[in-house]
Amino acid sequence: MAITILNHKSGGFNEWLSSQTGRKDPVGKFARWIKLDRCWPRDVDDYVAFRTHIRARHYNNNSYTMRVAAFEIAWEEYQSSLVVTVGDVIPSVSETATVRQISPSSVQQEQEQQQRHGSSKVGQALLSSKA
Repeated sequence: MAITILNHKSGGFNEWLSSQTGRKDPVGKFARWIKLDRCWPRDVDDYVAFRTHIRARHYNNNSYTMRVAAFEIAWEEYQSSLVVTVGDVIPSVSETATVRQISPSSVQQEQEQQQRHGSSKVGQALLSSKA
């Protein structure tokens, strides 16, 4: 039985993203843009809501493709940062961490969700094609 430890407090994607503003890459640029966006959905932690917001605000804008690509990379990095698997060096876990058991069906559901939402490889391809 594998155990997954979610390694973030309840701040979610927005809190994680706000800690990325100092980066000198597309994720850092995206984080700085979000910091200035007064309409960004800060009260949710939902991929679809974030992606919908980007589309609604920037679909006819030249920066749309770049922002979607940067969001995809940021979302995947955020999701990856949530999970510490057994066998990894586990940092001290606070009482706010959540532990859940992984079943084959939950792994399949997670894979299906990643397929529906795409992968940062798509975002990285978009970014490299714009460079």
